[in-house]
Amino acid sequence: MIREITTYQSEAMIREITTYQSEAMIREITTYQSEAMIREITTYQSEAMIREITTYQSEAMIREITTYQSEAMIREITTYQSEAMIREITTYQSEAMIREITTYQSEAMKQTERTN
Repeated sequence: MIREITTYQSEAMIREITTYQSEAMIREITTYQSEAMIREITTYQSEAMIREITTYQSEAMIREITTYQSEAMIREITTYQSEAMIREITTYQSEAMIREITTYQSEAMKQTERTN
């Protein structure tokens, strides 16, 4: 009976210890997996955020560059048009002055001929 009780107690203790170890291992593995998953998710979210921020910055930069180029082009076109208009007006004024002077000289010459 003593051997039987001892065996029974030993087996019970072995089962209890084994169960305890198994549960401890399961908890440890689960904790480890959870932490690994949390790290992975956090890393994934961080990378996703970094990509999103980078994309946003790129788009913002593209918009800024495009705006800058557009403004530069507008300034250039406006300057070009202004210069073209100035040249045209100057040419027109010059031609008008030349015609006026020529007409004036012609009339002066005609009057001189009449006087002589």
